[in-house]
Amino acid sequence: MVSKTVLVTGASTGLGAAIAADQAAGNFVIVHYNRSEAQAKKTAADVERAGGRAALVRADLSTEAGCLSFHNQVQALCDSLDVKTKALR
Repeated sequence: MVSKTVLVTGASTGLGAAIAADQAAGNFVIVHYNRSEAQAKKTAADVERAGGRAALVRADLSTEAGCLSFHNQVQALCDSLDVKTKALR
């Protein structure tokens, strides 16, 4: 059973990946990335190894179209978010 739904932007590498892994156990973690798909998949695998569920969301948050796409993808995955973190550069 999932306790919380956690959204981590910029979660494919660095601090974002570390936050996603830290929040993994028992939670549903939405891993946002823009260009680093292979690294985002690794982050998602790390979340699942730590006992969480993961979903990938690709979007360029520097554009209006990308933000709209991001919103629609996240909305399709969950009704609400419990934790939101921003790890963008």
